[in-house]
Amino acid sequence: MKLLFSAIYLLMLPLSVHATETSWSYFEDAARLATPTDGQVLFAPRSVPPYGRAPAGAKTLVDTHVHVFHHGLGLISSGKFNDAALWAKWNSRFVNQVNAAGLEASDLGLVVVALYGHPILSLSSRASVRRQIRMAHEFVATHPDWVIARSEREAREAQARGQRVLVFSLEGAATILKTEADLREFVDDAGIRIVTFAHLSDDQLSGAALMRGYQLFGNPLAALGAICSGSRGGSGEWVNPRGLTSRGRSLARALLDRGVWLDLAHASKATARELAAMMRERGQPLLYTHGGLDDYHAAEREYGEADLRAVAESGGIIGLVPAQSIIGNAPWRDGDTSHRDGSAPSRSETCSGGIYSLAGEFEQASAAVGAQHVFIGTDFSGAMDHLPPTSPGCHRGTTIDEKGFANISQTGELWQLLGELAPSARANQLDGVTNFLDVWARVRPAR
Repeated sequence: MKLLFSAIYLLMLPLSVHATETSWSYFEDAARLATPTDGQVLFAPRSVPPYGRAPAGAKTLVDTHVHVFHHGLGLISSGKFNDAALWAKWNSRFVNQVNAAGLEASDLGLVVVALYGHPILSLSSRASVRRQIRMAHEFVATHPDWVIARSEREAREAQARGQRVLVFSLEGAATILKTEADLREFVDDAGIRIVTFAHLSDDQLSGAALMRGYQLFGNPLAALGAICSGSRGGSGEWVNPRGLTSRGRSLARALLDRGVWLDLAHASKATARELAAMMRERGQPLLYTHGGLDDYHAAEREYGEADLRAVAESGGIIGLVPAQSIIGNAPWRDGDTSHRDGSAPSRSETCSGGIYSLAGEFEQASAAVGAQHVFIGTDFSGAMDHLPPTSPGCHRGTTIDEKGFANISQTGELWQLLGELAPSARANQLDGVTNFLDVWARVRPAR
């Protein structure tokens, strides 16, 4: 049954591409983008700050992409944010993985709330996003230790008061941000501060990154175009040559003018290059909220060497999705870490996959962009698998040993394990919120 639902979902994705274009006229203009010269470094990576900068007692962990108030796949998904229990397994794709109790138990200090409404499966994208925004306000009204922050300054003030922070992001601009009135409602009034510009398929604004396997045909026209033209990347992955449209450029400028942080996750390489050039003009650090290294999951959707280099040069941020389907068997190098029961250290050759491969990927990403710039973007309730249980000889005394990484309540344990297995993860285990806010502080509206 889940395979049937997955197939229906993928088949419906392309329908969003053909939405009407009549409401876009106000975005049109003839401005051209300035691009940096080859080899030009526009930002220098920051030095690693000392640990322990967070206020005493503050929650320090960050999730850069999570569908907290459940996503817009309503017709094929089950469970709600207000449910008392979470029934998700580590490989559940269409079961809710976030509820109020789990969020409270998560040890997260800052959560980037991904707002999404599928144009078909949610019946009304706008209604779905409005409902999720309303649920967020209802949650903070009954949980005074949480606030919704519209700026880095508001988030930092909340952290100083010992509160935890929600930041609104929008996944997929094309179905929601169609008019000036939409910008006023969702950005100016509702406070969306991050926009994942592209999503699963090409639309009126931009080309979307191709995925792999059967998911390649979630973006069918682009996939067929890449196959027919032989367009491939350095790892042999199919690459979508389509970038921004004129409407996309106009919307991107409008968002940048408002100080919205553009998220390059899901963007085709061509789209990402154009958006990155625009962000550089405004002094914005680059942001990829959720993805993985293409060394272990060769797909345009993931981060290649050029992407990581651009993030490092901008002093930006990447989020890694803790999904077995993405991290594969990324190698983990066993150092001096010992089992908590005092037994011999687990060996690299016997402990792989799951949390161990995530730790290996984290170390590799940190070497490329800087430890304080690598976060976790779980994509919980986003139709993703996560981490399987560890093999018996590699247990480390957490619920992830037996259950795998299955829901948001286990976030503290995930970071605890990362801190033990990947020394670079300690930077954001101890000071994640502060490090995130330091980067966000450089995102400013036009003066």
